[in-house]
Amino acid sequence: MKKLLLLSISLALTAGAFAGEVGDSLTFAGQSAFYKASPSKSAAARAVRETGVCDAPQRPYDTVAINGIMPEGVTFELRPDGSTDWAQMTVKRFDNGRFWGKYEFPSLSTDKLEVRITSPSGAQPDIYDIEVFARSMTDADRPATTTKAAPALRDSGYDETVPGIDLIPRSEWGAKPATEAYTPHTPVMITVHHTAATQPMTREDGIKEMQFLQDLHQNTDGWIDIGYHFLIDGAGDIFEGRPMNVVGAHTEGKNTGNIGISMMGYFHPPQNNQPTDAQLASLRKIIQAVAAMNNIKMTELYAHRELNATDCPGDILYPIFQSMRTELQNQKVENPQNSAAPVLRSIDDLKTLQGLNK
Repeated sequence: MKKLLLLSISLALTAGAFAGEVGDSLTFAGQSAFYKASPSKSAAARAVRETGVCDAPQRPYDTVAINGIMPEGVTFELRPDGSTDWAQMTVKRFDNGRFWGKYEFPSLSTDKLEVRITSPSGAQPDIYDIEVFARSMTDADRPATTTKAAPALRDSGYDETVPGIDLIPRSEWGAKPATEAYTPHTPVMITVHHTAATQPMTREDGIKEMQFLQDLHQNTDGWIDIGYHFLIDGAGDIFEGRPMNVVGAHTEGKNTGNIGISMMGYFHPPQNNQPTDAQLASLRKIIQAVAAMNNIKMTELYAHRELNATDCPGDILYPIFQSMRTELQNQKVENPQNSAAPVLRSIDDLKTLQGLNK
């Protein structure tokens, strides 16, 4: 196998197997592909970079997806190991620099790949992830894109109302309609994620990231809508993703009955974002509110890595989540005298705790 060609890119690395939020993340010499431009080299010297050949993919795939932040004019090409022909990826860049790239093979493959990045200006992109996955799955996991006519969302019918939560509904962040009808479900569990991407610190930037993530999920991953039910930015704003009473696309093989809550950010090496106090407070609030609304026990609260082979929600966030979960479980006891913490048995209890029933 070729060694990873660093050239003038400083490569921040995390060891071990890694599964992304969509599919299986490609690794290079056992480490993840997170690139950041080195400021020490001239622009001309950084025009073209190659990753070298990746490790063997974990499963057969027919789609390659990449996302991150990039300057204008950058192109991405890939080729299977042993091929001399480079194929250009389809790339979409948003005004704030967020981008996704995609390439679809005509059939399933297990070939190792290498990626070539060309930047006429020399300014290199930040790459959050390079993932491979199969399109021939249901929407609850990794679906195929279809050509069915998309039903229009009702103007207000899918704007969620969660008592005690100042929720930013789909209509406010500019959600596009789902491309197909949702599949109803009855929530019985909650799974916490991170987006493994940007950590926006203002509502305005959070809205932009929501629009990007929905576009990524619909047009790169092939899902009918954004995969999560709720997302939280660094300012603590809580955004409505999919309606709570429909199946999401966030935990492979375990989406039915599962509400997905995702913290915006990359709480894992090499990015090492830190969750803000506002973000953590909002995570606690939405977990309590959603659990109370759906009679979900705190024993049915999970981190993504506990259900799938993934680092999500990151080594930084996971221990914080574990402590939060323990506290929430201790609050809901059969005998209130065993704990000084409030007991949440209904949505009215939640309103009282949050000072709404006065």
